[in-house]
Amino acid sequence: MPHKMPRLTGVTKKTLVEDNELFIFDDEVLPILQVLCGKTLEISQMEVLQEEELKEMQKQQVNFMNMTENDNADIKKMEDQERKRLEAYEAKKNLEKSKRNAKKVAHEKLVCRTVAKSYLKDVKPNALVLLKDLAFISN
Repeated sequence: MPHKMPRLTGVTKKTLVEDNELFIFDDEVLPILQVLCGKTLEISQMEVLQEEELKEMQKQQVNFMNMTENDNADIKKMEDQERKRLEAYEAKKNLEKSKRNAKKVAHEKLVCRTVAKSYLKDVKPNALVLLKDLAFISN
């Protein structure tokens, strides 16, 4: 809604201004227009540079993330290899230990058998003689 114009009061007079008397439009506006255009171009250029920088930073971040993922994968692979190597080492160690224990048990059995044979070799004839002497067995 347009503003209401107040009623004119008093005597209306005109002022006569000749052309080019107040200011020359082209001469006065051109510097202001140049400044406005220059600032607009400068700000636009800065925005473009910022966008390019942002894109470059995002590329670098993606590259860094890929490198980190590759490093983590390599570390996991090395950890798995080390774990498998340790498991193989422990299995071999346990196998050798069980072989040693089996050899020890076999040696103990052999020693026990040998001792028992040497002890019992004289027991049978001695037992028979003892039983004859006590008259439990007759000829």
